[in-house]
Amino acid sequence: MIDEKHELMFGWYLVVFLDVLGQRETLRQVRWPRSEEERSETFSLLKQTAGYVLHFRRFFQNYFENFAQPSGLLDSLSAEHREKIERIKSTSAEYRGFSDSFVASVALRNTDEHLTPATGLYSSLVAACARS
Repeated sequence: MIDEKHELMFGWYLVVFLDVLGQRETLRQVRWPRSEEERSETFSLLKQTAGYVLHFRRFFQNYFENFAQPSGLLDSLSAEHREKIERIKSTSAEYRGFSDSFVASVALRNTDEHLTPATGLYSSLVAACARS
């Protein structure tokens, strides 16, 4: 049974699945530190694994969000256009992270005009191809 508050919608999505490869061997070396030397080694290993994954997720999300930012042009646009840009930025993508993977999804449904899904699609692909 579908709750009346939730509307069921079917549609096309772009799904970007990114996974950080090569983490297994490094993670196997992580041990609970018993000395100061082991502590610095453990932190170094964690920085190479979990730290890199967190950096990678932030980089992708920042790259994606900044891509949709107009560079100083908002002041010259009409209120209607500024509102559309804000709507595009707020509905473009959703992000999920689990383990050493990152998933971004963009709804390709056309609720107002073609600009919304096209911006999300293009910026997701550009962000996926960027190097951190």
